[in-house]
Amino acid sequence: MLFVFKNLFDDKFMLALQVGNRAVCGDMDRDFHEALLSCGTERFAGGYGYAGSTLPFDNMGDDQCPMKLTPAQTTWVRHDTKAYRSLLSGWTDAYASGDKQKTAERIRAMIEERNNPSPRTHIYHGRTYRADYPNNYRAAKTCNAVFSDAMRKSIADGDPDAFDDAVEELGDAGHAVTVKRMFNHLAGGLQAHGIYTRMTLCGCGCITSTDSTTSVYCGRRNTETWCESCMEDARWCEDTADYRHEDYAYSHSDGNWYSYEEEEEEPEPEPEPEPEPSGAMSYSTNALKHVSADTSIICAPFGEFTMGIELEITSGSNNVSDAIEDVRDQLGESYCIIKEDGSLPDNGFEIVTAPRGLPEHLAKFKSWDIDPAYRAWDVGQCGMHVHIDSRAFTRLTIGKFIMFINDANNRNFIRKIAGRHPALDNQAARYCRAEYQGAMDTPIKAIKGKDADRFFMVNMQNLNEEESRRLGFKDKFDSGRYNTVELRIFRASLKKDRLLAQIEFAHAVVFFCRASSYRELNGTSFLKWLKTTDNRYPHLSDWFGIRRPKQEAKELACTDAVSA
Repeated sequence: MLFVFKNLFDDKFMLALQVGNRAVCGDMDRDFHEALLSCGTERFAGGYGYAGSTLPFDNMGDDQCPMKLTPAQTTWVRHDTKAYRSLLSGWTDAYASGDKQKTAERIRAMIEERNNPSPRTHIYHGRTYRADYPNNYRAAKTCNAVFSDAMRKSIADGDPDAFDDAVEELGDAGHAVTVKRMFNHLAGGLQAHGIYTRMTLCGCGCITSTDSTTSVYCGRRNTETWCESCMEDARWCEDTADYRHEDYAYSHSDGNWYSYEEEEEEPEPEPEPEPEPSGAMSYSTNALKHVSADTSIICAPFGEFTMGIELEITSGSNNVSDAIEDVRDQLGESYCIIKEDGSLPDNGFEIVTAPRGLPEHLAKFKSWDIDPAYRAWDVGQCGMHVHIDSRAFTRLTIGKFIMFINDANNRNFIRKIAGRHPALDNQAARYCRAEYQGAMDTPIKAIKGKDADRFFMVNMQNLNEEESRRLGFKDKFDSGRYNTVELRIFRASLKKDRLLAQIEFAHAVVFFCRASSYRELNGTSFLKWLKTTDNRYPHLSDWFGIRRPKQEAKELACTDAVSA
């Protein structure tokens, strides 16, 4: 094969192959060595009588080697069978492309394979065993033979004794690893015949009698079977009357163990400081301690629901304290509180409303006489966030809600009502990012792919663990206190027509997602649906230029649409 390469390479490369091959293969590869010499390497000898010789490299004097190496390199090549790799790589790299490079790689691969041959393998009962580790193969054959006889006898007798005896016999004979691998599969085969083994594979990996095992709770609804040697890590819990791993049990002062931590007596919390007569409350203030939700509205997945609104504004050229007092007086202290917000300018503040129904929100903001000096839209840092009670959603509805708001195909539609979009505006990119588009294909994917961070168009961090699991997010969200779905898309506006339309949009999009197929989650379908709502959202209809009948709004009733 190598004779065709005679004119492809220069002398240095051919001699490198020769030296490398001799260093790796020695006399075992005499034919390959002779082939290299026949390709013209006799020219390298230069009168030293080296042509056609099988003289090993180790026996060559420094003056005999036509390729000059330093003494350190010569010692390295002579004593390290892998040394040729570095030498060979240097000359191979000189041929960067074409037939020379491909041929050089093939020759080097051949020498590598001869130096490190792939081990032979055997396939037995669907598993691969290496020939250089024959004990594994022999153990598998032995266990299969013993278990075959034992399984036949147990099935014929209708009793697991033969199988159980085989398990103990093979384990004592040093085949425990193989037995563990096969045990559950074989035990399942017996169960298919109504025969149940008296042995159990424990969580620690040992196989023992079922009578000497105990079920132990190991967290996250996971119960394992433990043998006696493992029970030193288990604790009996008085409240649950079961054994638990010590990581999930808590020692109490009475000397017993329980499934929960012992509560320490905590001092009475200090009351929240009252705000200054015309000052804002701190950002961490819980609004529900000062204003109450509308309890007449029963939030449900197919009915009405409450919303809370956070509107960020600045006092403009007015004194901030006077502005705060003005807003509080007009909107009402039973309806909202005024809070500080570190993301706003020094004269900025946040209006936080109580959870109320849509009609009350519209009435309050519609009657608000906004001072012309106040600013929001052109500040660049003000937004409006709407918190929707999470009980308004089913798992399907929340998936469609996330899809509709985040779908890149809807960005121009969303921007028209919201005033911003993360794909088009820097302000939105900082405070309400869009979800990964690869997860916006179906509601299930949207739920699984929902980002856990707060600064997204739809924020779910306000869910507690129970509500997070109900809506399909598992335990991704578990530290929330309010159980709301926060819609963060809006740029704050003090223009009444846009402000009221935005509030109506937050309410309408929930009903739209309930009623629509996930294949209809686009702006065109939303506007078609809006025309059917019988004047339910007058400001939103006017904003999108939809003609509406002059009649009172009717109550909407809709359910989730499952199919397209």
